[in-house]
Amino acid sequence: MKLEGFLFDLDGVVIDSEPYNDKACALLLETFGKKYDRDAVKPLMVGKSDVEGMEILVKYHKVPISGSEFDSLRRENKKHFYEEEIPYMKGFLGFYSKLLLNYPLPVAIATACNKEYFDLIDKRLKISELFNNKIFRSDTVARHKPYPDIYLHSAKQIGINCESSIVFEDAPSGIVAGLRAGARIVALTTTFSKKVLLENISKILGEKLNLERILFINDFSDENYSKLTKFLEKNGFE
Repeated sequence: MKLEGFLFDLDGVVIDSEPYNDKACALLLETFGKKYDRDAVKPLMVGKSDVEGMEILVKYHKVPISGSEFDSLRRENKKHFYEEEIPYMKGFLGFYSKLLLNYPLPVAIATACNKEYFDLIDKRLKISELFNNKIFRSDTVARHKPYPDIYLHSAKQIGINCESSIVFEDAPSGIVAGLRAGARIVALTTTFSKKVLLENISKILGEKLNLERILFINDFSDENYSKLTKFLEKNGFE
C-alpha cells in the first residue's frame, strides 16, 4: 500500500497546550468552590468544540452555569496562554522535519481548536506556514470527533485517502475519529496514559480494539521515530 500523507491534531500533538487548558479550567472551577477532576472528565472533553467540552465539565462538576457561560468566563485566560505561552510540543519540530525529509507527502492539521485561539498562536509559532496553510477546523464539518468527518474532510482537501494515511492524535475521541476514517494512528501518551486511552477508546467504540492499527509513543524522540518507520513497514506502507 502506498503511503499518501499525514494528518495531525493540533492541541496536545503539535502544540503543548493541554497543561494550559487544564490550568484555565482549574482556575475558574476554584472560583465556584470546585476542584478540577481532570482524570475523570478530560478524556470526555477533548476533541469536542469548546462549548461542548465545557458542557461536559460543568455537568460533571455541578457548576450552576451553562457550558457556554463557563467557556466565556475562561476565554481571557485561554487567549493569554495561546498568544503568549503555549510552545510546540517538545521534539516536534525535529521529528516533523525528519518525517517530511524521508516521506515528502501532503500534510494537514485537523483540529477542534477555534479560530480565535488558533490565530493568536499562529501569529507567534507560524503553524500555518509549517503546514502549507492546510489547517482544517471541526466547525467546517457536520459532526465533531469521535465522528470521522474532520479527518475525511481534511484528507479530501489535500487529495489523499484516509485509508492510506497516518493520523497523529493524543485523545480518545480523536483516535476513534481517525480509526473510523480508516487511518492508522500514532497515539501520543503525553496528555493521557496508554491505559486511559485504551479504556476510553473501547468505551466510545463499544467493541474490541484492533491494536495493530495504533502505535503508542510517549514523545517525539529519535527512538520513537524509529518505531514509526517500523510501524509503517508492518502495516505494509511503502
